[in-house]
Parts: sequence; structure tokens; C-alpha cells
Amino acid sequence: MHRLKDKVAIVTGGGSGIGSAVSRELALRGARAVVMIDRRDQVFELAESINAEVGRQVAEAHVGDTTNDTFRGQIYDEITARHGVASICVPAAGITRDALAVKLNKDTGKAEPYSIFQFREVTEVNLIAGWHGPA
Repeated sequence: MHRLKDKVAIVTGGGSGIGSAVSRELALRGARAVVMIDRRDQVFELAESINAEVGRQVAEAHVGDTTNDTFRGQIYDEITARHGVASICVPAAGITRDALAVKLNKDTGKAEPYSIFQFREVTEVNLIAGWHGPA
């Protein structure tokens, strides 16, 4: 437990699933700061819940897109200024966009491929945009 005492952690996807579980566990195990980043506002409520559970202000929530270089740079600078350098980074952000690779449009009779925008978004979030600090 004491090995986490002075550690600052960044958890992407911190608002749900594995990210929220890891954030809670880091706080319970004594991390100095747990910065939770998610695309959804529910991350604020979760951070408040964690702080109440551990009895101190440890969880800090931010909403944003970790695939955006500007956002990552700004948040990294803010975290470093407020808490010092993060030594724990947990890339738990992940998204799904359930769709067929190609589907048949019933009205036109033509094939409609999976949106390249959605494909790139899923790839970017799940495989590329783990936290690596500023660009």
C-alpha cells in the first residue's frame, strides 16, 4: 500500500468499466492523486464517489478526447503543475462502434461500407491514444 503513497496516476477511460475500477483501487491503495479522464461527464460523479469513499480529495476528473494532441498537452501540463509528474499511466479508454463491415441498403440496393471515420476513431482510441503525455 505504501508504494503508491506519493504516486500520481492518470487513468484514461476513468469514467466506467476497468478505468473506474482501477481509479478506485489506486485511491484506496493510497495514491496521492488519481486523474481520471473520460469523454463523458459521469467521470465527475465517480470521482466524487471515490473521494467520499476514501475520505480525502484524491480523485480528479477531466472530460476530453485523449486522441486530441492539444487536449493531451494541456491536461498533462495542468496535472504536472498541480500534482507533479505522473508515474502511473493506465490507458483504459476503449470504444466500440458495432456495425457490419458492409451492409446492404434496403432502399437503394447498394452496399454501404463501414464508415472510415468510425473505423479510424475506434482504432485511434483503442490502439493509439493511450496516455503518452503531450505530443
